[in-house]
Amino acid sequence: MNLTRNLYLLFLCGMCTPAVHAAGNMTTDAAVQQTVNQDADATKLKELAEFRKKYKFPEPKASESELKAAQMGLKMLMLQRTGDYTVTGADLWGEKVMNQHLRDVAKTVRALSYGVQKYGKSAKGDLDLYLDYLFTHNFFLRMPKLVYSNYSDVRKIPTDLMSAIPVCDEVRKAKMIAAVQKLLEVDVIRQGDKAILNWISSDYIFNIVPYVFNLALANPNDQQAVQDLQLLSGFLRVCTRYNVGNKDILKPDGTGFHHNAHYNGYMYSYKTWVEYFYRFKGTSFKIDPKSYERLKKAVVTIYMTAVRAEGDKNRIYANSMAGRHPFYSIEVPFTQKLFEQLIEIGADATGTDLDKELAAYYNYFFKTDKYPVPAADANGFYQYNYSSAGVYRQPGWVAVMKSPTAMLWGSEIYNKTNRFGRYQSHGTLEILYDGGLVPTGYPSNNENKGAGWDWNMMPGSTTVHYTNWAEMMPYKNDKDRFDQKARKSNFAGLYR
Repeated sequence: MNLTRNLYLLFLCGMCTPAVHAAGNMTTDAAVQQTVNQDADATKLKELAEFRKKYKFPEPKASESELKAAQMGLKMLMLQRTGDYTVTGADLWGEKVMNQHLRDVAKTVRALSYGVQKYGKSAKGDLDLYLDYLFTHNFFLRMPKLVYSNYSDVRKIPTDLMSAIPVCDEVRKAKMIAAVQKLLEVDVIRQGDKAILNWISSDYIFNIVPYVFNLALANPNDQQAVQDLQLLSGFLRVCTRYNVGNKDILKPDGTGFHHNAHYNGYMYSYKTWVEYFYRFKGTSFKIDPKSYERLKKAVVTIYMTAVRAEGDKNRIYANSMAGRHPFYSIEVPFTQKLFEQLIEIGADATGTDLDKELAAYYNYFFKTDKYPVPAADANGFYQYNYSSAGVYRQPGWVAVMKSPTAMLWGSEIYNKTNRFGRYQSHGTLEILYDGGLVPTGYPSNNENKGAGWDWNMMPGSTTVHYTNWAEMMPYKNDKDRFDQKARKSNFAGLYR
């Protein structure tokens, strides 16, 4: 029954009994609200069905050798079933489940799930037995927390565990969904806005959001699936809010933070943001106009720090903003296709045919006339206080000035990567030319990543020279990963 007809019937009821719905004690206003809620629920359930149809859950994948090893390992456990969902067997993990235990268990789950996918009922008993063994021994309640910067574990372990979901019955499926949600700390999206902003990391958005979406679609409880999608959408919207101090992610000047400072390279998290807001486009879960404007500003800002290009290649930003990878991996980590999707998201969010402002930026950044608006005139000076940076744009080139600061690190360095490159970001003035690394005078990707450069005197930089080896160390020790700050000068400005 559609909303118009429901309201009409409620109006008739109101005519007969002004204050009371004919069916009971519900007031007319309350009945109208209930009808609205029911129609909204029906809409969301329909959208959920469309999501499930469009975004299929991946099938389990493994090799035959992995399956045989998993089956052999299962036999060696000598498990005994004691109930429909309970199994006896030795607890192999002791007082504390370690990361390696988790990796091994996840791999076994994936292999046995593959067996069910390929061989059907004859292999399902093995998977059910193993899962019930894990649940009986509360394995998933004892799992260690994932480190979101450990991309190998974050991408591998949840994927392996989720391999069981498509081939499980509804009881075990619900248990496995809950287990993976616990592993991924999905409860964070159920907390208040302040808690989310205090906790959030761009690593979480980039790595975890796809899992949260898939887990919601896989949930056999439709109402819970809808609620999880609502929570995910709300979480993504909250994360666009400007966060205080040096916390992740977005800042009022449009820069994006990770590891406590402006970090262009890590803003590939914008990809996930746009991908999932694009999925939600045109649905009850879509982005709101304010959140869209903040995300739009962030994307435009990262393009503002780079040269123009006709596609995704050779759109480099300044070496001083490279963080960990000087002279390479400095192409803008946000694609032309995603930019086009963001324009569509904007039209949907604002209720217009086209966000003309963003379309004008697109025409400018990509040197095109794809959209029916004049290209933006973005020449001029832009100040980014959260980055202690200034950007001066002119046709064919961009100047980027980066100053030292007592508050923010300038480069992220490792013992095997640019160990003494602390000057790449403090007190620099770089001129970038359209066309990529070579026209700018930087080492190309075909060269030995900076061979021939004096790492103590970066191009266009003003540097401080130390004569003491200990003083040269990052934070004056041999283990820290961030460069030394201008500790004796509590300001942002060039050394003299």
